[in-house]
Amino acid sequence: MRIWSWTVEDWNAAFQIMTTIFVAGTVLTGVGAFLTGRKINERLAKELADARASTTKVESDLAKQQERAANAERQLLEVQEKFRRRTLTQKERDNLVGLLHAYLTLANQAKENGETFMIVYPTGDGEATEFANLLYHLFFQARWSIKIADTPYPEHTTGISIIVGDPNKLPLYAQVVQNVFREMKIAASVRQEKDVNSKQTFLEVGSKD
Repeated sequence: MRIWSWTVEDWNAAFQIMTTIFVAGTVLTGVGAFLTGRKINERLAKELADARASTTKVESDLAKQQERAANAERQLLEVQEKFRRRTLTQKERDNLVGLLHAYLTLANQAKENGETFMIVYPTGDGEATEFANLLYHLFFQARWSIKIADTPYPEHTTGISIIVGDPNKLPLYAQVVQNVFREMKIAASVRQEKDVNSKQTFLEVGSKD
């Protein structure tokens, strides 16, 4: 029976083979780890991209909802404004009475000159009736000589107008009212009516819109 004996060369060869196997195993392990890590990174990148896309969509949907809410609120305010009756705050009323009283001397002079002043509003218009009467009471409170009357209008009128016979030659009443309303920042246009004489001034309170 022959017993195998290892020479130095045999041991060197065996060592080289084992080293090669170890290196190969290490390389394969590294390659496997690399491939596994790459797949994990790719998966994480995809999940991150999906999350960002989802976040972007949520933000877009939220922006659209906010825009719709803003539009709805604006439309609601427009509707509320349409049905809101004209009025003056207590401070505005006090200021208007103060201004009218400051011009009382000129108003009395206009009356002495034979001028007349009247507030008119369209028959059947509740909002215009209410605002016209408010103005009447403020003029009356300032001790102006004034009348008020509802008038059937053949056409729909809006806003506030100072009606005179000749816009180029305003009666004293018209001049004073125009100045007062301008200082109060109350919009009032001047309109000519041919059947109004030179001593007449009408303050027309038409419909709100």
